Amino acid sequence: MERYFAAHGNLRRWTHQLQPLVESYNNTVHSSTNMKPVDVTNENSRQLYIKLQTNLIKKRRSRIIKPKYKVGDLVRIPIDPLPKFTKGARAKWTKELYKIIKIDLGRRVPMYYVAGPEGAVYPRRLYEKQINKVSSVFD
Repeated sequence: MERYFAAHGNLRRWTHQLQPLVESYNNTVHSSTNMKPVDVTNENSRQLYIKLQTNLIKKRRSRIIKPKYKVGDLVRIPIDPLPKFTKGARAKWTKELYKIIKIDLGRRVPMYYVAGPEGAVYPRRLYEKQINKVSSVFD
């Protein structure tokens, strides 16, 4: 409607233009359905619904980031009370090795559960940026 108003000198009487606007909208192919709303009937509405739901599921799956690490990988985690602005000479990662025991994919970004050397589960979930993978035990 705004485009129509701008094209006709900011005309603000719209009631007489409502019917042509609705007809134009209903006869335009929509990107989500690849159909005109006029062409949707009771016979094809179920197929259209299934198509829209399938597209929605595909979009949700494509947004989920695949995990960088696997269950069983050995990692180091950040030393907890690390001040925000520290110089580089201080160690930022623990000496202890932790093992990834579970990956939570229920969110957009994978979250990792880790267990310490004695098998005690770390109390928080960690993001990928909070984990430093150890390539060998001697790292």
